[in-house]
Amino acid sequence: MYKRIFAGAFLSVLATSTLSAQESELDPVTVAASLQPIKASQTGRNLVVIKGEKLTDLPVHSIDELLRYVPGLEVQARGPYGAQSNIILRGGTFQQVLVLVDGIRVNDPNTGHFTSYIPIAPGEIDRIEVLKGASSALYGSDAVGGIISIITKTFAQKSPVKTVQAVAQLTGGEYGFFSANAGVFA
Repeated sequence: MYKRIFAGAFLSVLATSTLSAQESELDPVTVAASLQPIKASQTGRNLVVIKGEKLTDLPVHSIDELLRYVPGLEVQARGPYGAQSNIILRGGTFQQVLVLVDGIRVNDPNTGHFTSYIPIAPGEIDRIEVLKGASSALYGSDAVGGIISIITKTFAQKSPVKTVQAVAQLTGGEYGFFSANAGVFA
């Protein structure tokens, strides 16, 4: 009985040492990331861009409400209106989505939540770019799930020709609700 157990153990040790001695060589992998501007059709990434013309047609009053129109993106409000929100892309967590306004991070550095109260009216936004999928090579560990980049009209105007534009929005509702937004872009 002991001879069979000893022989079985000896054969299993011999077989595992033979298997571990085999080497396999894998092909090299090149990982490249770029901050250079390229066309969305050439990226090979899942990118959604909502331009300013479409933004003004939507019945929204805040960035929180505006982001609900992006396919594949879920916004979960936390606390009172305008406090914080959880933004979820592709089933990831709120800590894995980076939100940028004109290239500046607006996620809460302590919790990772999106601070919903950003005093930008939807009429002031030039475009919203949503990059779904891992982008941590460019933006760090906050961008594992994706990036939401909000570009305002002031930031987007880089031409030497200056234009002046005025935007106003007035909203009223029940129970004395009143909201007004205005902005001048030069």
